[in-house]
Amino acid sequence: MRRTIIALICLTLLTSVACGGVAVKPRPAPAPVTLEWRGDGVKETEAFTMTESPWRVDWAASGHQAFGVWLFNAQTGQREKLLVNSLVKTGGGDHSVAHARGKFYLRIEGTDAWAVRVTGR
Repeated sequence: MRRTIIALICLTLLTSVACGGVAVKPRPAPAPVTLEWRGDGVKETEAFTMTESPWRVDWAASGHQAFGVWLFNAQTGQREKLLVNSLVKTGGGDHSVAHARGKFYLRIEGTDAWAVRVTGR
């Protein structure tokens, strides 16, 4: 009788686990990051953190200008990557993808009006 009870308890536990009876809470995804800057001339942005890779940098520039966006490591101050290097003749835009995680800031360089948006996690 005792063996039967133990066998039934074991069977119940195994069935419960096999059928999803034990709930495991998934880790919540990090909140999406969307940052935007507008201006003309040169600007260094505030630092931002990206926890997932890749992430996207969209940009638009008007007029006739050389336009560039550099990615810097916010903790070391070192340049990581040139994200945008374009000679804009009558306005235009595009996007670039960054494959990095960490804390960064951008240095945006232009001579006419521009807009930059970062999206990712």
